[in-house]
Amino acid sequence: MKHRGKSPLAYRRLVFLLIALAINAMLMMWLVWDSYDAYGNITTMQQNRRVEDLRSTILHFDEILTMSARMAVLTGESEWEERYHHFEPLLGDAINEAKTLAPTAQGAAAAARTDAANVELVEMEIRAMKLLHDGFADEARALLFGDRYRQQKQVYAEGMMVLTDGLAKIGASDLSRRRRRGIANIVAGALMIPLIVVAWALAFSAARSWAAERARAEKSLQFQATLLDQIRDAVTATDMTGRITYINAAQAAWTGRTKEELIGRPVEIYGSDPARGVTQQELIDKTIQHGHWQGEIVNYAKDGTESLLHLRTWLIRDEDGNPTGLAGTGRDITEIKQAQYELQKAHDELEERVLEQTGQLRESEERYRTLFESSRDAIMTLAPPSWRFTSGNRATVEMFGAKDEEELISLGPWELSPEFQPDGAPSADKARQMIETAVREGSHLFDWTHKRVGGEEFPATVLLTRMELGGQTLLQATVRDITDRVEAEQALRGSEAGLKQAQQLAHVGSWEWDLADDSITLTDEMRHIYGLTEQDRFDDIFALVDAMVHPDNKEVILSDLRALAAGEMGKVPNTMAVQIVRPDGHVRWIVGTAPQPRRRDADGKPTVMMGTVHDITELKMTEESLKAAHRRLMFAGERERRAVARELHDSLGQQTIGMHLAIESILAKAKASGGKYVEELGSLSKTCQMLANEIRAVCYGLYPPALEALGLCPALRQLGRESEHALTVEVTCAPCLEETRLSGDVEIALFRIGQEAIANALRHSQAKTLTIDIDREGDDVILTVADDGVGFDTQQAESSGLGLRTMHERADAVGGELQITSHPGQTRVTARVPGRFPEMQT
Repeated sequence: MKHRGKSPLAYRRLVFLLIALAINAMLMMWLVWDSYDAYGNITTMQQNRRVEDLRSTILHFDEILTMSARMAVLTGESEWEERYHHFEPLLGDAINEAKTLAPTAQGAAAAARTDAANVELVEMEIRAMKLLHDGFADEARALLFGDRYRQQKQVYAEGMMVLTDGLAKIGASDLSRRRRRGIANIVAGALMIPLIVVAWALAFSAARSWAAERARAEKSLQFQATLLDQIRDAVTATDMTGRITYINAAQAAWTGRTKEELIGRPVEIYGSDPARGVTQQELIDKTIQHGHWQGEIVNYAKDGTESLLHLRTWLIRDEDGNPTGLAGTGRDITEIKQAQYELQKAHDELEERVLEQTGQLRESEERYRTLFESSRDAIMTLAPPSWRFTSGNRATVEMFGAKDEEELISLGPWELSPEFQPDGAPSADKARQMIETAVREGSHLFDWTHKRVGGEEFPATVLLTRMELGGQTLLQATVRDITDRVEAEQALRGSEAGLKQAQQLAHVGSWEWDLADDSITLTDEMRHIYGLTEQDRFDDIFALVDAMVHPDNKEVILSDLRALAAGEMGKVPNTMAVQIVRPDGHVRWIVGTAPQPRRRDADGKPTVMMGTVHDITELKMTEESLKAAHRRLMFAGERERRAVARELHDSLGQQTIGMHLAIESILAKAKASGGKYVEELGSLSKTCQMLANEIRAVCYGLYPPALEALGLCPALRQLGRESEHALTVEVTCAPCLEETRLSGDVEIALFRIGQEAIANALRHSQAKTLTIDIDREGDDVILTVADDGVGFDTQQAESSGLGLRTMHERADAVGGELQITSHPGQTRVTARVPGRFPEMQT
């Protein structure tokens, strides 16, 4: 035997180790033999325990029989006779079993005497009970209480005493033997302990020289085995004939078999399908021939489940380069193949939809651009915080007399206005008020006096519309020069002809209401706006409103008219935008000015009221187009955020988690072996965990995974749990919504509203309790978030904070509405949206 690289001392230590192993083997043989012998005595011990039980049972049954027989003849009650007949065979069985288990417990002569006495006693007891039945109770009692019965009872009792004493002696003898055996084992164990200590001391001394190398090798093997068991790919190793020598956990799980079932079996146990790939033998031959192989193969699990694998194999070689076996890794690509097919199909469908939607968006963009550039109205945009102009169409540049758009966007609304408005308010202050109103309400229409770059003043109507673009709140201003309309209104006071001409020029209609007889007169332009002919007549102005005004606005207009009739002109707003329904069914938007007195009586009370209307349908259509574009941008942004979150989670997130697990495994082994770099590995593990947490947080911030996977109610519950570190959160959901999925747009809109409301409560409310409630009324879904905090000024917050405005816009984007109420002790945010239920589950 050669001992390469080993010293004589190491060799001697190896010999000592072999001696120690031999001593241990001898001790193990002794322990095995002793355990086997102890196991063989289990039956004897059980029999002895049964003999002890029978000893007490026999004495007990004998007393019962004697008492039952005598009580039967004394009392005449049948229960004692039944008791006798029940226990008599049980006593016989117990005696026979005792004799079988301990045949030497009683001598033959004593057994014969006992049996004869027992037979005679039974005969006497049965005869006594028969005499009792025949009416000879005295004779029966004399028989059982006579001398002969007592003599036989004495003989039987002495025999039973001999039997039970014999049984007791057998048990005592067995106990004494076991005690002696136990003492012998204790002595033997006491002698073995020093021998074992000496042997293991020698073995430890011999093994210590190569223990470090062995530990390193075991650590490497353990790491490799752990790593192989943690990877998702199946790993198999075989000898050169294809007999399995190793599999990892993934391979065992995929086949539905244990490692013990597979190791030692030929690889043909995995099965194959030659029509769809190579056979197992072809795989082995090609690997041996070329040194490696990769391709697809069909395998079958234990339950017959078929899988398509992508397999890579190679030869395993020893230190001299000789092949000793084969190894391979396989990945189940059945779902991948199916997913590729489904993905390609979905990709083709998505491309078609994208092309279609892209075309629609381009068409919409072109229409908007055309509308923006060709509109006769001046259209411009304003951006916070300065609220200066950021863009303007050609009509804007021409209206304000600017050289170009660049000169226009260098100015603000108040710089293109006189110092004071006609009502005496400073233009700069009033402009900011109008902007705040538009930001708060979503849109605001008002009259304004502007000034051209050259200094010329002109009257105008301004429609400010709030819009979101790229996460920023902007305002679109649509300005119309109403110089012609103002001049027309002035001319109207001079003559009816001038009025008609002015209205035609300004596209403004007017009406007169005679309060004395409730009659109403309409100009030609107003009839044109309302779609009326000369033949259309109305008894009074209330009949006109009832017939022409849209149901959504009708009650407000009627209330204003009743206020005018009562002389309460201060309750009527200066302007109001409402919808009308023409006789042909078309809906138009108009702006009406507050009626003004045309004539008064001697007391100065109005007798004729006059008002004007202006068709703003085109402006409203432009506004709705911009809102629709904004909604599309908002939902496209959410879809893009969802795609980015999925990509981060499925790629970088999974890779980071895998790296963290690998580092943790190395760190555990380093700690166990007292190796180097433990501190560096620990720091690297923490950094990796922080990176994984940050990726998870970014994914959650981009798009909540719970919302996509589980739905609105579970997602809001998770959101509530994440806030429980700061306040108590209670989430309730209507049972009909627990398992119901809403449309994606509705779910993300409600989730974002709830998220913003909770964030506001955490930042500002100083609340202790917060409740989230999701309910359903009819076809609407209602989300309510309430807290018990300090409250806030809702008007000021909605005009200055983008968060509340964004919540309003999200509700509006899905056709819903948002209501916010707040006072000290309670703030309540309620979102009501149409519940589109694409997947109803009841």
